[in-house]
Amino acid sequence: MAQLAIDKPDAKVLDLACGSGTLLVAAYRRKRELLLKEKGNFTLEDHKRFLEQDLTGIDIMPFAAHMAVVHLALQALAFGHEAEKVRIAVWDSTELEPGQTIPAISRELKAAYRRPTLDLFFEGKPPMEEAYVEKGAVTLEGIGGEQIPLEKADVVIMNPPFTRAERLPEEYKKQLKNRLKEYEDLIYGRVGLHIFFVFLADKFARINGRIAFVLPATVLRIMSMKGARKLWVDNYHIEYIITTWERAAFSEAAQFREILVVAKKLKNHKEKGEVSDFLKCGIVVLKKLPENPENARIIADIIKNKTMEMNAGDIYEDKSVFLSVISQKELKESIDNLFTLISVSDIRLIKLFQYVTEKAKAKLVNCNSYFSENKIEAYEDVYIPPFNSTFIVKRDRAIKKHDAWVVKEEGLNEIISEHRFIKTLITIPISALERGFRRPAGCDIFDISNDLDYILVDKIPGAEQLFPSENQAQRALSDIARWKRIISLKKANLIVSRRFDLSAKGTKFLAFFSATPIFGVDMWSIKGFNNDEAKIFTLWFNSALNLLQLLIHRTETRGAWIKLHEYQIRHSLMLNPKMLTQQEKSALLDLFERLKSQKFPSLLEQLRGRFWARVEIDRAILKVLGFSEQETNQILDYLYPALTKEIEQLKTLMQG
Repeated sequence: MAQLAIDKPDAKVLDLACGSGTLLVAAYRRKRELLLKEKGNFTLEDHKRFLEQDLTGIDIMPFAAHMAVVHLALQALAFGHEAEKVRIAVWDSTELEPGQTIPAISRELKAAYRRPTLDLFFEGKPPMEEAYVEKGAVTLEGIGGEQIPLEKADVVIMNPPFTRAERLPEEYKKQLKNRLKEYEDLIYGRVGLHIFFVFLADKFARINGRIAFVLPATVLRIMSMKGARKLWVDNYHIEYIITTWERAAFSEAAQFREILVVAKKLKNHKEKGEVSDFLKCGIVVLKKLPENPENARIIADIIKNKTMEMNAGDIYEDKSVFLSVISQKELKESIDNLFTLISVSDIRLIKLFQYVTEKAKAKLVNCNSYFSENKIEAYEDVYIPPFNSTFIVKRDRAIKKHDAWVVKEEGLNEIISEHRFIKTLITIPISALERGFRRPAGCDIFDISNDLDYILVDKIPGAEQLFPSENQAQRALSDIARWKRIISLKKANLIVSRRFDLSAKGTKFLAFFSATPIFGVDMWSIKGFNNDEAKIFTLWFNSALNLLQLLIHRTETRGAWIKLHEYQIRHSLMLNPKMLTQQEKSALLDLFERLKSQKFPSLLEQLRGRFWARVEIDRAILKVLGFSEQETNQILDYLYPALTKEIEQLKTLMQG
């Protein structure tokens, strides 16, 4: 980030969440590198100017701020220099404004921290009373220190905290919104702490200055971060969006995907005027993280030079990076989901999907449009734990401890359920049951009409036996009428997994059909299709093309886990049943009938081994979309290994 964002040796750099100073040290080294190129030497005066005037860091944690002081001061040792002053402060930076002055500290920084040695860190951080200041400017001088006047910066560089909305105290959230009130129109719903640092960076960045961020990848996708995306596309030239597929995050021990964003500020927030649509943005996939600062410099030079040389739509690849270039106009048009730009490691997959959907657009339709016109509803079914015991599952789906009751015998008017641990039996009339689907994991057929579970929806004598405790029985049975209404509302002949691991052995399908309307646990009920439409949609949703669509437009949770939100379903494309000829419909329905009892291996194995039934589904879909046999072969020959690689990479991403 420092290599890409800092382009002059006299740049004023500000980190408003500096932590132990990692990014400030990188900024120091980048400025030193540029100064050496410019004048050939680096002096004590240069070092002091960097620390006393050019580099400013603020952090709310005293220990972290002290480490930033130490790390910056140590940069001079290679030159035989010592530093007395640094612009580091302990403060909640969200309180600050350009033009404000941070006062000097009133407590002493202990002598040991004036000349730090490594053994200070071996026993962990020292007690606060031994070394910390509470609030204000931090120095290596000891008592006091000088005030820090704050000004707008040439570069605001940050790796801010990513605290989720639900973990922030309500009072503090109110304070944040009040402190950054001018950005209130960019706050969409429940926002994480990092969006306030995005706004704060905008407040402190000069016109023609830059912001450079480490952020969670969800900033590119989720609705609550749309305000950040809107701020950037309306007021900035987004120069680079960078990810890596070596591991999930740039930060150590992070448990979620991260990106780097570098952007040049072109106008003030709410200022009128357009940002040129023809400005270029480099979308970068680092194949391997830089091993050292020199390696980082080389890679950054490649990114800068190639982005400058290339035109929008061009692709460059070498052993270090995969780089594509898009225009600011494309960024604006994709503001609802910029994650598509980095969602796959092979950017050619995005181009392939665009090619296929453009050529076949007459046969495809936006789900939301089709749903609205045909009164189709998507219901999210999140199972409530106290009702676990109302499910009586088929024995082969009883894979978790709470799957206690299984179907032992089925009759026309009643079933006999058995407790699989203590072997107790209970007879339940069919009239007190609905049909359901406990979990998709492990199900190897997509037509589950004859492989359904049961759900208790009425009180019956002895129902208390189904529950592990009297308290749970009382809670569930007292609310069972409401439970029955929910199930009745959400029963559908088409259900779609809501959250799934694409790499798991048990993931074989994402959508399932049932001739009998059913309730699926933790699944989407797509209600309103007739049976033929539901069968065609089942084939489409399980196709390789739709799998590619899901990967590109996904909301990633962790690794190969994907959570399917309603807006993703509604904004996706589907086969348009109304645009299919009778012959095309018949061909797809005949294929459904032929394969409905066929057992499939895991999704990953279907792709890796080109499972024959999987190939038949994908060939049929591509044929209906108007592709020749030769084009179909070319698409599938590329698509199967590419999708396999993407899923395998997602699987190992968190282990990197």
